[in-house]
Amino acid sequence: MSVKIDQANNDVNEIYFQLSDAAKETIGEIVKPIDDIVKELSKGINLFSNTELWDFQLRLGIESYKLANIKEQSSLKEACAEALYKEGLAKSYAEATGAAETKKQASILASIEKQAVSMLYTSISGILKAKLDEAHRLVNIIQNIQISRAAEAKLNGSPRSEADGINFQ
Repeated sequence: MSVKIDQANNDVNEIYFQLSDAAKETIGEIVKPIDDIVKELSKGINLFSNTELWDFQLRLGIESYKLANIKEQSSLKEACAEALYKEGLAKSYAEATGAAETKKQASILASIEKQAVSMLYTSISGILKAKLDEAHRLVNIIQNIQISRAAEAKLNGSPRSEADGINFQ
């Protein structure tokens, strides 16, 4: 790669890492409960009883409920950041002198910090949406496992769950 491309790549990486770190720091505690559940589940689904899987479903559902509200608030913050960026562009454009293209470029340079904040909140909103979607998918996966276990238990004539086993005896 040429020197200019290498420098542009380095600039992109620098901004990316700054914004990525800020996003992780901002949402770290918010998504920690879901991340902890996922970490626990990743040990292996066969390690858990049906009762434990029901507990995971409930915990994921509760955390999804909480995260949904936070995600919607982050979408509002994303919209606010975007509006402030556009306002900054408009003000800078109006204050700039010269030809239209010169004014446009000057306004972009003058609003770069607002653009970075807008990008940050766009990223945060996207990450929260992805976490929420994946939590819902995990609940569906757990439900499918429980359905499979129940079908297998029915074929074998055994109780569907540990609780049924206690009542069955």
